[in-house]
Amino acid sequence: MNRRRLRPATTDVGVQITDSSGKVIEPNSGLIPFQLDDNLQATVTFHAAPISTTGNTPAEGTFSATAYIRVDFA
Repeated sequence: MNRRRLRPATTDVGVQITDSSGKVIEPNSGLIPFQLDDNLQATVTFHAAPISTTGNTPAEGTFSATAYIRVDFA
């Protein structure tokens, strides 16, 4: 299995997460740096897109996936 994507239950379809510049974020170890402003707030932009996991074109239709995002800061 490619560690650079999440794999939902649907065959042939995975989900790839990228940062705002299109860099792939690897599940369970990828980082998106951010800075807190004076109000202790931050905006973090990322994108999630369905991709083929096998090289075959996935069947059309609905799919779902669940992911959790862990935020660490000091």
